[in-house]
Amino acid sequence: IGVIPTVCPYLLPDIAPALRRRLPGLTIEWSEDRTHALVRQVASGALDAAVVALESDLGDLETAVLGRDPFVIAAAPGNRLVQSSSPARVDALDGAEVLLLEDGHCLRDQALAVCARAGAGEPGLRATSLSTLVQMVGASGTRVTLLPAMALPVENRRGQIRVRPFVKNGPGRTLVLAWRRGSAVKIAAARVAEVVARALTHKIRPLRAHRPPRSGGAAAD
Repeated sequence: IGVIPTVCPYLLPDIAPALRRRLPGLTIEWSEDRTHALVRQVASGALDAAVVALESDLGDLETAVLGRDPFVIAAAPGNRLVQSSSPARVDALDGAEVLLLEDGHCLRDQALAVCARAGAGEPGLRATSLSTLVQMVGASGTRVTLLPAMALPVENRRGQIRVRPFVKNGPGRTLVLAWRRGSAVKIAAARVAEVVARALTHKIRPLRAHRPPRSGGAAAD
């Protein structure tokens, strides 16, 4: 099973043990790669399935929804966009400089769509990973980024940035398990998707009630 880089380190530690408990007779090998490569490998049969975002171009692959991963605004603690704890509308990003991942990441394309709606711009510097994005905005007093909520417990574990959620039904991505249409692994894939969806629900839900520590660290969705 393939997994995109903006999901793999945040979800795998939760779902791998859950899958071993719930499906002890199933042996899974994981492979991390970007969406276009995973889709190609699933379509050719090199992979049985892949965890990807539904908003990406998945061709003719069949999918099972795992859950929604909302985006949050992330910035250095002094940035004006994260001073309020109330959920933000997309147009709050109007005129902001938003740091994004480099080309090839599906999360970049999704974030670019949000920026286009909001009238936000992108500086020339691009990051290779979410960890780099966090470091970049933490060192900048004016620039912000968009992070998927599932990454926050790892990427903001030291509370070096502050984050602000969007309003209900705001920007985010829908994670799915995708496999070849008509594949013999369909039944097994559907069972895997069930377990992953349950683990994802438990992972995302607590973030909605999270508040910044007294030291002025993160405020999460």
